Amino acid sequence: MSHNNSRRKFIQQASLAAVASTFIAAIPSQLKAAVKENENKLIVRTIYYWMKNPDKPEDKQKLIDGLKELCTIKHIKQSYIGVPETFKAEVVEKSFALSLVTVFDSKEDIEKYHKDPIHEKFVKECKPLWDKKVGYDSICV
Repeated sequence: MSHNNSRRKFIQQASLAAVASTFIAAIPSQLKAAVKENENKLIVRTIYYWMKNPDKPEDKQKLIDGLKELCTIKHIKQSYIGVPETFKAEVVEKSFALSLVTVFDSKEDIEKYHKDPIHEKFVKECKPLWDKKVGYDSICV
């Protein structure tokens, strides 16, 4: 190998190393920026409930009443209680009995919500009413 070829190869490898180290060094700042970008975005929590006794309207009403009280927790920015819509769309899940959509300003508000005595009371009184509960959290973009 000639002197020029080895020098060229050394420069190429050094350039690649410099680019790689710059890229790797930028990753933490990019992650910090992504986290910071999501800091001030609303968090939407959607929970679907399936009733243990779907043929007992009093159980469903008790869960609705519990959800209404739950929505009074001050850390919730907005809330909506719903039942399945009767549209005949094939892609729409309709097997649940009730849904709860809550909007929070931050993860800290969600943590405070979970520790609130109203939430603890709701879980204690209403958990026996549902057979299944599925939740989804989303950050508004």
